[in-house]
Amino acid sequence: MIKRLPSEQQRRVTTAHVDAAVASLLSGTDAPNFAESRDYDLLTQEGDRLAPKKVFGRALEEAGVVTEAFPGHFSAGWSQPSFEILQAAGYTIISKTEATAEANRRRRRAQVNAAEVDKAAATIGVDPEERSWIEGDKRMAKHLRTERRRSAKAAAAKRAAIRAANDGRLACEHCATDWYAIYPAAIAEAIFDVHHTIPLKDMDEGHETEVKDLLCLCANCHRAEHRRMASG
Repeated sequence: MIKRLPSEQQRRVTTAHVDAAVASLLSGTDAPNFAESRDYDLLTQEGDRLAPKKVFGRALEEAGVVTEAFPGHFSAGWSQPSFEILQAAGYTIISKTEATAEANRRRRRAQVNAAEVDKAAATIGVDPEERSWIEGDKRMAKHLRTERRRSAKAAAAKRAAIRAANDGRLACEHCATDWYAIYPAAIAEAIFDVHHTIPLKDMDEGHETEVKDLLCLCANCHRAEHRRMASG
């Protein structure tokens, strides 16, 4: 017979355990001992809908409280530790009658946010490795969108300064390649990126980019610089 876990044992579940449980369920791993929810859904910020008891059951396993979780191990409900812990981890528990509309709203917002991050990544020159890291950090994704707006003016000033020093042309500050001798001017112009010398992960949330924080680099040197920064 399955006995209900004491509250103190249930409270060994942390936000990290809940996040791991959500990721596991979203990746296709099921919690077969738990039925689909009848009254409530757990919503992620991206609009995914999961059964709250499945999430908490998996979280108990992630925390090592039990090897295999069963419905009898805990109760669900607003006065129960399970719901309290799931909400404290940043997830919303909502009635099924309201869940569809709210999930759709969150998915639309997530799509808009993703598009903004795409634009910001293109503007700032984020490589695939750093982009992957950003996508896993919601705070940094928000910061990146803000940084794009703050850095646009500084990037324009950096390009203007490089042109002023090179007879109206852009130039890579790392290599001596004359890209204008290799390609027509319109193509050569597209080769240059403005690189942030301060890695995004090291920027404080209130950071404001200045021209001194930037380098004008060709695409080759820009990629090499990101790899150098990633390797320490």
